Amino acid sequence: MECDGVIISTAEAYEKTSLDALKSWLAGLSKPLYALGPLVPRTLRSEATTSETDRFKTFLDEMQAQHGKHCVIYISCGTVFWPTVNDYVEELVEALPEMKAPFILCHASPFAKISDELRSKVVNSGIALLTTWCPQQLILSHSATGWFLTHGAQWFDVHFVCGADSRSQSGHGGLMESLSSGVPLICWPFDADQPAAAKHLTHNLNVAFELVEVRTGLGMKPSYGSDKVPEGTREAVGREIRAVVVDCRGETGKEKRKNAERLRAELLEAWSVGGPAIGDFLGSLHR
Repeated sequence: MECDGVIISTAEAYEKTSLDALKSWLAGLSKPLYALGPLVPRTLRSEATTSETDRFKTFLDEMQAQHGKHCVIYISCGTVFWPTVNDYVEELVEALPEMKAPFILCHASPFAKISDELRSKVVNSGIALLTTWCPQQLILSHSATGWFLTHGAQWFDVHFVCGADSRSQSGHGGLMESLSSGVPLICWPFDADQPAAAKHLTHNLNVAFELVEVRTGLGMKPSYGSDKVPEGTREAVGREIRAVVVDCRGETGKEKRKNAERLRAELLEAWSVGGPAIGDFLGSLHR
């Protein structure tokens, strides 16, 4: 390996077993691994007030006043991924107002198809925002935000230091921002490592629900650790979304939120004196 070491932006609190395995492998090559995650601010950074940020804060304040803390579901799949079956998105937009679950739907992906009918449903619901841009840290740090519905990617940035090769992958930041704010997730995985990440978040960390009926393609087969096969219908997706909203509000949801809040404390501790991230950072400087 043509490098002096590896810097990775994930956190020990999030995936210690994987990091330990990678450290062990790299140690056999006499290469150190420095885990410098999470790379998120400890507090919401000060931003100039704009009509856009005001719009989101006002919406969150109003929803909390009307529906209580943790009532809003923030939905975003980033700037690339988007559900391939638009009927499933429409079912989501119909189900949430029916369940009186306020939501923010960010559709930044160029693959997103937002019909005039869908847009009207969101606007007329009175408890939702539709947008192509979001102040994500503001949303996740607001006490009205209860859940983050996303694809669940766990790709992290990897940098090979002082070597001939340098490359990075992205998709990890949203997870770290959510968990560093103590916000549990609802996973809608599409491709790549997203199904594996959803399993890790749901079963290992127990900070998420995973949507199964939304799967397509190879995802229609039974998944590892389960013999459940998706029905592949809009009706099944609707039933599952409504059931998950009920669970979010029940004891299972409370347990996942408690786990997310515990993980938040561990993630923020990583950059405190004696924490694993600050230790690895100082180690990389002395390398």
